[in-house]
Amino acid sequence: MVNPDLRRAFPKLAFSAVALALVFVRGRNPDLVPSDAVTIGLAFIALLPWLSAFIDTAEFPGGWKFAFKRLAERTESLETELDVTRGRVQQLILSSMSPKTLLQLIKIRSGNFGKYWLGVGLSRELSYLENIGYITFKSPYKGIDDIPQDGSNTPKNLSDYALITPQGIEYLELRKLIAPDEMKALEAMAGANA
Repeated sequence: MVNPDLRRAFPKLAFSAVALALVFVRGRNPDLVPSDAVTIGLAFIALLPWLSAFIDTAEFPGGWKFAFKRLAERTESLETELDVTRGRVQQLILSSMSPKTLLQLIKIRSGNFGKYWLGVGLSRELSYLENIGYITFKSPYKGIDDIPQDGSNTPKNLSDYALITPQGIEYLELRKLIAPDEMKALEAMAGANA
């Protein structure tokens, strides 16, 4: 993770470096930039991003006006708001599915769900996963009502009927980024239950 202060300083550094490079080019080859006023202007432009620490507003001839501190405060405010929103989205992702339903999705993704009993709980979880687009059923099965209810006494595997969708895979990958320890534990549990 990049330090936020360094992230904010990078555009200033890049801007100053380009302006100073032009001053250097002017010093080495005056014909490229033929005026001393231009060199002074480039040097000023190189310092401009750093002036925000000392100057609130600057007005220049021709109506040019820079409001340094207001821009910096607004940028910081937006970064804070973005961090809060990111936290809310992550919390929504985490709370959108119970650990038990998540385990079912992981087992379906494995391709080896194993034996099952299609009781009220599993039916509800599979219906939820289907309704939000994370699983689908293999042809000729159109839904939960088409698959055998009892897959525990026969060599039936729920993965023979249910299939994870690209959206389901994307959800699992997102969840792994947000809560890697939880996902690792559930994946181990899914492997042990298969």
